[in-house]
Amino acid sequence: MDDANLRESVRQWMEIADGDLRSAEALLDLEPPELRAAAFHCQQAGEKYLKALLVLHGQDPPYTHDLKLLVTGASVIDASLSSLATDAASLTPYGTGTRYPRPTRVPSPDEVRDLLQAARRIRDAVRPLLPDPNEPAEEAGSTDTEPPDA
Repeated sequence: MDDANLRESVRQWMEIADGDLRSAEALLDLEPPELRAAAFHCQQAGEKYLKALLVLHGQDPPYTHDLKLLVTGASVIDASLSSLATDAASLTPYGTGTRYPRPTRVPSPDEVRDLLQAARRIRDAVRPLLPDPNEPAEEAGSTDTEPPDA
């Protein structure tokens, strides 16, 4: 994958992760709050932030909702990310457990707020390791830039 396509793929992963985080916040603010769905979106945000980093480093992200596994892979890229293991462990059960009718406990609003913080910590640790999403990737051979003023 060329650099422009790679950067675009990473940007898309981050955009979707940011949307999951905003969705979790909005679902928590509903009256009554949608706690299962909010917890699910927290997990999804953390998952996609970690997968964005793996993609940037040329890896096909594994088909998994296990954030502990993703943190292990991300820690090979940057050892400091191993500090996210506790956040990964708290988010992982909400990747599938809240989506289907099962005898699972509904998280409390405080627990969902903690999950939001965990997802934000993952975002905040990963984002500095990624290209700026507001900076467009340069197209190879692009000629639509203007020369500097003489």
